[in-house]
Amino acid sequence: MRYVRGMQRRFMAAVVAGFCAATVLASPAAADADGPVVETANGPVVGVVDGGIEVFRGIPYAAAPVGDLRYSAPEPVADWTQPRDATEFGPACMQTPDDLENDPSTEVSEDCLTVNVWTPKADKGSRPVFVWIHGGGFSWGTAAHALYDGRNLAERGDMVVVSMQYRLGSFGWLDLSDAGGAASSANNGLLDMTAALEWVQENAAAFGGDPDNVTVAGESAGAIALGSLLTTKAAPGLFDRAILQSGSPGLVMTQDVASGLAEEFLSKAGASSVDDLRAMSAEEVLAVQLSFEQDSDFADVGFHPVIDGVVLEQGSTVAIRDGLESTVPVLIGTTRDESRYWLLYYDYLDRLPLSYAQPWLDSISGGRSEEINDAFLVDRPDLNSGQLMMATATSSAFTMPAIRFSEALSSRGSPVWMYQFTLPSNQLDGRMGSPHAMELPFMFGNLGAEPALLDPSDNLAEYEQLAADMQDAWIAFARDGDPSTEALGTWPRYEPTARKTMMFDLDRGVVSDPFSIERTVWGDIPFDGVTPPLLESNPLTAADTEVTIPVVMAVIGPVWTTVIIVGAVALIVGVACGVVWLVRRRRRGREAQVPPPGG
Repeated sequence: MRYVRGMQRRFMAAVVAGFCAATVLASPAAADADGPVVETANGPVVGVVDGGIEVFRGIPYAAAPVGDLRYSAPEPVADWTQPRDATEFGPACMQTPDDLENDPSTEVSEDCLTVNVWTPKADKGSRPVFVWIHGGGFSWGTAAHALYDGRNLAERGDMVVVSMQYRLGSFGWLDLSDAGGAASSANNGLLDMTAALEWVQENAAAFGGDPDNVTVAGESAGAIALGSLLTTKAAPGLFDRAILQSGSPGLVMTQDVASGLAEEFLSKAGASSVDDLRAMSAEEVLAVQLSFEQDSDFADVGFHPVIDGVVLEQGSTVAIRDGLESTVPVLIGTTRDESRYWLLYYDYLDRLPLSYAQPWLDSISGGRSEEINDAFLVDRPDLNSGQLMMATATSSAFTMPAIRFSEALSSRGSPVWMYQFTLPSNQLDGRMGSPHAMELPFMFGNLGAEPALLDPSDNLAEYEQLAADMQDAWIAFARDGDPSTEALGTWPRYEPTARKTMMFDLDRGVVSDPFSIERTVWGDIPFDGVTPPLLESNPLTAADTEVTIPVVMAVIGPVWTTVIIVGAVALIVGVACGVVWLVRRRRRGREAQVPPPGG
């Protein structure tokens, strides 16, 4: 679910060996013959029934990328003949620990390229297929997270829901083209997703789905990747519609940055070639990655899809704006306060002074930070300095890239719909507003699956209705390419004149140009992945951001700031009193040595 969280990595303390101890290479397991059986293109799988929905988990869509296949494009999985157990999720892809993205006990493995399927019935039906790509900053996450359980969507929409795993971190996004690796090595994660979508095309019908009616959705990193897949050569023909949630293709990496990142990673690994990395154990590579996350010039931005000229020739916003035709209907949106999600990692963000973000904001706006801040306060006068900083960061990294991508699509005649999710989180005393990932419990109908964001018990009835309305819109879009529903009414397409946008909160409805003030003040900044570049997309990753005394005071918090200030004052007063006492004592000593008059 995250996009950037580099500052926290530097303070992270984790024992990778313990986290990876459960790593195993999966092999076909004996199946329970009582479960539903589906004959896939590679062999039979046996699932379970959950509340009337047939569920098949951990089905491999590609060979395990181990040994010589590490850092290579995905290869076909070997066929099997005996029924394969598909009742349990496969292991998560290799990643360092993160309490929000996975449980520390989560099993991880390089043998992780699996899909999961929820279907009302594996029959000869022709249901819409809904494919999910999870987020996690391209370095964390798993399709097995309870948030992404597809049962509710499958049941409510009478559709087949598929989720996928893809390689993460250095295993999926490290550019080794200058170290003997394939020219496409920087985008192996995108190639994994493409292979999973090919699996969907081959197998959807066996699970009661229609391979000619496939919608792919993703959030955060999943949405960034999906936006990139729209303009790759292989992927667009594999799906019919796309839903991008809190991520757009403007957040991609140029090859020069990717090359520098790879060079530093190789140096930390003591390696000079891809073969050296392949000779290391998965745990050893992951230990290097942990070191990289904690102490690297690239730690704050991490791994992303790369404009490598092979898999990804251009960023999708640039490609479509410059004339590439895209006929895939797109539903795209953000939450109102994306950046406040990182309060879960850095509690001090909303206490930071504006001076913290000013160098970054000046650098991307041509010195107009004061003008931009003033404009944002017109729309939201209640923001304090830290919240204002996070509002401009949300706009730069999420809202404006989504708007620019929508503008590019609309200008080419591609159908596009836009939304914003504004319901505030009821956690952290409401400080998060409507943060990154806030829409996910509602979109999946799993309201209690992310307690860090939502406690559904305080307003369950209204939350359930919001979830129903949002799910119905996503289902309608997946079914026939239009998110309008009876409850929401007509949801007009987004176009550069009226800019109609659906607002999701306890009250729902269409608003014209809700981002007018911030969109206008940014001027003609493209937000396309080139300008500003990825490293300048927010103040946490910007090169000009400095740690100052006000920042330190914000980080340590008001209580310790008060303690330190009072202590410092007390120390100064104590030293001053001591000096005065010593001076007086010495003066008295000299006076005692002076003989009395006439002596």
